[in-house]
Amino acid sequence: MRAAASGHRRRLRYTYGICRTCCHRDGREPGHREGHLPGAGRHGCDIAFNYARSAGPSAQLVEELTLLGRRARAFAADAADFAAVDTMVAEVRKDFGRIDYLINNAGITRDKLLLTMSEQDWDQVVDTNLKGAFNFCKAVTP
Repeated sequence: MRAAASGHRRRLRYTYGICRTCCHRDGREPGHREGHLPGAGRHGCDIAFNYARSAGPSAQLVEELTLLGRRARAFAADAADFAAVDTMVAEVRKDFGRIDYLINNAGITRDKLLLTMSEQDWDQVVDTNLKGAFNFCKAVTP
């Protein structure tokens, strides 16, 4: 399993192989379709990914990837919930056999001045951006 580092999208370089499984964590919903998941499918990856709110666009992406001849599955899993992430990863391993790549690409912003930012806003950012990354890295590590 290889962990792909997150960074500026134009500078990301991933090596995809035939019949590889890519487990993807993405908070940009519904931006999955404009992102790198269709490209990964075209390069031979089977793909599992999570979403929090965008069931419709996620189902469309699964259909698009399936039309490319790839196995694909979307999971309604909160990245900040370790049990949900652990369950998702276990199902991916059961359905796909293995996980070769993790793309940890979720992030949210609550652009406010510190004086106007609530504790709830802060917690959402930390839970998604930091705890979510930790949860997925921990869950996919053998």
